[in-house]
Amino acid sequence: MTANCIEITSADNLASNGVVHVIDDVITPVTGTILDLIQKNPELSTLKTGIELFWMKRMFLKVIIL
Repeated sequence: MTANCIEITSADNLASNGVVHVIDDVITPVTGTILDLIQKNPELSTLKTGIELFWMKRMFLKVIIL
């Protein structure tokens, strides 16, 4: 099992205020937006196309309704 592509070495460790999962590396904060990540990742090209078509359709309908 992984978290942000980092292996979880020990999962579901009970703590006084919740549950702790131990990983074998440091998770760095994400920079940019989710849309930036989708646009940069070629494996998400279908999702990118779907998002673009959704917004194009929405803008088209706005023009027709106005």
